[in-house]
Amino acid sequence: PLEQPDNNKHLAAMLEAIYADETLMFASDFPHWDFDDIEKLNLPRAIRDNVHGLTALKTYNRIPDPRGENQLAAE
Repeated sequence: PLEQPDNNKHLAAMLEAIYADETLMFASDFPHWDFDDIEKLNLPRAIRDNVHGLTALKTYNRIPDPRGENQLAAE
């Protein structure tokens, strides 16, 4: 689970420190009662698309891009 501090600047600093735009992938832990709801995560807009799926697409290159674009090239 992602801890949500009272001060959003603290979360942003932590996410920057771990290069979250390149390393963090969302996992809900559903169907457990304490799963993380993607709608309630307070992620900075700049990394949201990456965390919600684009980083996973880059990592697991064989998955088609849901936006209808070609598969992402291996880096």
